[in-house]
Amino acid sequence: MAGVWTFSTSPAPLAPTHSASDAMPQVLCSMTPPHARPPAPSDRQATAPTTRLRGRVFRREGEYWTIVFESRLIRLRDGKGLRYLAHLLSHPAEPIRCEDLHSIASWQTSQSARSAERTRVAVTKRIKASVAKIAALHPALAVHLAARVRTGYTCVYLDDAGRRVSWRP
Repeated sequence: MAGVWTFSTSPAPLAPTHSASDAMPQVLCSMTPPHARPPAPSDRQATAPTTRLRGRVFRREGEYWTIVFESRLIRLRDGKGLRYLAHLLSHPAEPIRCEDLHSIASWQTSQSARSAERTRVAVTKRIKASVAKIAALHPALAVHLAARVRTGYTCVYLDDAGRRVSWRP
């Protein structure tokens, strides 16, 4: 699926106490997905990108994750927190020990109670940091995840009440 990438550069603002050598240009980039423009009534039948964005997707593609929620697509660079979320989303309502999540994402195992506490804290921080990154690009998904992902010594994704929610990998 192709989108339109937009790049712009802007010099960093100079404070009176900074020298000119401190001014580094900032490069901003964003992607406008092809479905961003609502279809006109005449071309509703031919809008393939919209039909591909139905459902929920949380899929790793190389170093990036493709995430679709409420017909909106975002892409994020890979990180352990996203791997934890992907595993929780693929096992809704199933409590998963944080040590198991950690070993899935980093291929390491924890052994002592002290390391179990460190693992719990690390997993929680990474999940919350990933939800914060998602919030910057897709606030509705961040609200959904914040309300339904529980962290602790066991972590769980609680799907929508009364119905099974499937996330496609």
